[in-house]
Amino acid sequence: MQMTTSRPISRLSQAVRNMGSTIAVFVLNLGISYFLSPFIVKKLGVAAYGFLGLSNNIIGYTGLLTIALNSMAGRYVSLNYHAGNIEESNRYRTSTYFANLFMAVVLVVGLGVFTIFMEKIVNIPPQQVSDVKLLFVLLFINAAIGLATSLYGYATFIKNRLDLTNTRILVGTVIRTALTVIAFGFFPAELWYMGGIAIIISFYNIYTSYRFHRLLTPELKIRRRHYDFKCVKEMTMAGIWNLLTSLSSILSHGLDLLLSNVFISAYFMGVVSLSKSIPWLILGLFASLANTFHPEYMEFYAQKNMDKLKETLLRSIRILGLFTAIPCSILFSYGDIFYTLWLPAGQDIGLIYRLTCITMTGIIVTLPTQALWYIFTMTNKVKQSSLNLIKFGIVNVTLIVIAMHFINSDLYKVYALVMIQASVMFVRFICWLPSYGAKVLGLPRFTLLRPTLLILLSTAILTMVSLTIKNFLIHQYSWGALIGASVVTTLTGIVINYGLSLTEADRLFIKTRILKIQRPK
Repeated sequence: MQMTTSRPISRLSQAVRNMGSTIAVFVLNLGISYFLSPFIVKKLGVAAYGFLGLSNNIIGYTGLLTIALNSMAGRYVSLNYHAGNIEESNRYRTSTYFANLFMAVVLVVGLGVFTIFMEKIVNIPPQQVSDVKLLFVLLFINAAIGLATSLYGYATFIKNRLDLTNTRILVGTVIRTALTVIAFGFFPAELWYMGGIAIIISFYNIYTSYRFHRLLTPELKIRRRHYDFKCVKEMTMAGIWNLLTSLSSILSHGLDLLLSNVFISAYFMGVVSLSKSIPWLILGLFASLANTFHPEYMEFYAQKNMDKLKETLLRSIRILGLFTAIPCSILFSYGDIFYTLWLPAGQDIGLIYRLTCITMTGIIVTLPTQALWYIFTMTNKVKQSSLNLIKFGIVNVTLIVIAMHFINSDLYKVYALVMIQASVMFVRFICWLPSYGAKVLGLPRFTLLRPTLLILLSTAILTMVSLTIKNFLIHQYSWGALIGASVVTTLTGIVINYGLSLTEADRLFIKTRILKIQRPK
């Protein structure tokens, strides 16, 4: 993987590169999920598919051990680097490294104990106990490896070269796909293959991240003399509220599979996991796209250029909003067609489709506002945001647990779980995040909310157009009909959002920077 640095890249051109490479990663991951998910469901069953999601969720729970430190480490390293304080940047980076090594050991030991007693905690089909346990062991080891080597990822963030990170992810995804095809194509299907493949990809990521670090930030080095427990304490105390934010995220949407398993069954856990596979993939795309704006946020904030920071924040919402309505409308309108064609015969397509629509209703407003979360880390003002988010998370879990005890039907329990989660998420993002983010930055209360409301309007309009297309033009379910209708929805969505959501400055940015159309002289 070659990288040249001799030719400077403008900030806007770099933003386009970052977003383009992020979208490429999403498209590749979508293609892999398209082929792999129905294969696992067919070979191992719906419950087995649910354990893949559950394993990732549980690894997310363990991140609470390190989030206080690591959520702020990049901020301290980056701020000192941009300020020219390389010695201080090295102190924070080295201190983070040794603290993470210690926590990686704790992680492996703690999760090892959990795995031993795993079948007593969650419902696992008897014939899959060994396979599920081995999957968890390998994924836990992989999580520890990632934690111990995470510091090498700072380089691309500091230099705003997230396109390099995405290129690494693209290549790693291709390798993962090839290994997955070989494993499931030539050997009896087992879940633990995914854990082994994850470890192989981690070593590839370590190698490439280290190369990027040497090329972009060679002055940042790990030296034992740079370790300072005071730095660890400072970053941890600054990030303690981010721990609560992450806990609230888990309470809001990270416990759904575990609650489905414990209160309903392993089968319905798999159904919930399938219904959320595409929505969470879309949410992951927008979270990655949002990350491409963070280096600019940090640079303008470090320079105290609040006008440029406000401009970039609003543009991030509008640019993300340009694409929000399209996937939402496609799933609302054609989701049942997609699941019918995608999943093996015998699945409850109607249930999966309806659960997907409920989930998408909850995340519509989260997609264009993903970049706003960084406001609190950037300004080191996460206390009040964390407390509010914890309240939302507690309300979510409390309502779900109450519903699980008062509803007798497993089917109604599934609907209740997903509806409660979606409702709490919608309220949190539409009523709290934009207004509090504006308050932290000293902006008028509705500054960040107005573009979000326009995006909701465009989504509603596009969904009605798509449903009209479906009812009058699609007479038989086929991939050709689905792709054709989706293309029409996509083009219509771009036209609607281009005129409704974007400002003239945004349109000029797209014409001159992305489409390379020269303005007439």
